[in-house]
Amino acid sequence: MHRIFVIIMLAVAGCTPINGGADPADGRTAARFSERPDDLFAALETTCSDPSDTFVRESADRVQCRSFLPPEPTAALILNYDGTLDDLPKLVVQFSGQRDVDGYVLENSYYVSVPQKRGPALQVRQGDWLVERRMRALMRAAGGSPV
Repeated sequence: MHRIFVIIMLAVAGCTPINGGADPADGRTAARFSERPDDLFAALETTCSDPSDTFVRESADRVQCRSFLPPEPTAALILNYDGTLDDLPKLVVQFSGQRDVDGYVLENSYYVSVPQKRGPALQVRQGDWLVERRMRALMRAAGGSPV
């Protein structure tokens, strides 16, 4: 799982199109499960363990891992998106889900949060079909069906 987050970080932090003009990707995948996939929520918490990571449980059904990026992509994001040095950009990997009549729908998303000099942080989304394909495979392996 940690390997997926490294791929996501490199893909999102690059700030240039990486999917080579292939089918557009938006940094989101979703799957339907018969029950809440506790193992995937736990996996995100377990892999969010580096000193530069912060695990955030916004609710029982929404968790995030926020990670600082290497210096070069951080500088590029600050310059390209008019960020601030007071609060550095972070890669955000999120699982959020909800129950419905057919079970439980889990969405995975990733983006870079770039704090602004004024106003709320900007969410920079740059999907990568390869990362999203791997995330769909991970969700299938955990018992989900892609939505």
